[in-house]
Amino acid sequence: MAMPDPMADSFPCENRHSPEEPPELRPAEAKYGTYYLSVSRLNFDEAQSPKSLLLGTKEKARLNVVAWATDAYVH
Repeated sequence: MAMPDPMADSFPCENRHSPEEPPELRPAEAKYGTYYLSVSRLNFDEAQSPKSLLLGTKEKARLNVVAWATDAYVH
């Protein structure tokens, strides 16, 4: 899915520790087309794996992953 450019700034690891909440994004200020977010989860029977998130950006004719995260949890 396309991610608004201002929201993508908070995704890389070096920006995740920030105690500040990201500013509220107004629809008129949202610019799309630079960043794309992919969220995946592998499910086996009734068990669910953590979510895997990949943030990519278009560079020339390719989509390159610039940040990733997992939604890890312990049962």
